[in-house]
Amino acid sequence: MVDRPGAQASLHLLQPTSPERLADAPVRALVQELYSGAGGLFFQEVREARGWAYSVRGALSTGSWPEDDSLRWATAATAPERCAAAATLMRDLLRRDAVDPSRFARAQAAAIAALQAHRVSFRSIAGVVESWRRLGYTADPRPQRLAAIAAATAADAEAWLARESARPMTVAIVGERARLDVDALEKIGPVSILTESDLSF
Repeated sequence: MVDRPGAQASLHLLQPTSPERLADAPVRALVQELYSGAGGLFFQEVREARGWAYSVRGALSTGSWPEDDSLRWATAATAPERCAAAATLMRDLLRRDAVDPSRFARAQAAAIAALQAHRVSFRSIAGVVESWRRLGYTADPRPQRLAAIAAATAADAEAWLARESARPMTVAIVGERARLDVDALEKIGPVSILTESDLSF
């Protein structure tokens, strides 16, 4: 935690996941849809349902080559007094492995629509093909991925989340210490309090 005066606190949760595997790509795409966007899990649970954040996002950032770690993350701008509660909830959301069937159905439809609408522009062909090559693909992976996403079930997503949910995470907060509930934050994990000068290069 960085002690910095301000009207808002900046909250970030970072959880590395297992290395990138081609077989997991369809489920990872579905998890990304479950997390992200205005209809995503973090937006609905932290902002819409509770009003604990001015803005909030969650996502899964995948690796760029086989065995490259991926990252699950969530970030929010919140009132310092709400920061500990928001951090606790967002930690629990990252650890949640149960998937609501209706939310999964919306995420699956969105993932399918996004893949069907995806086009590689002329100027992007070389870069996209090279990114596919680095990941181990020998042909355009989109048709196979589309079929796998369409065939996936909520149980598939739950199985992947269950494997990843217990991984350690880092919580980073920039906010005014006097307005933050440090005792509540200590229940999440050990708190290291830094000043801006501690981050100087």
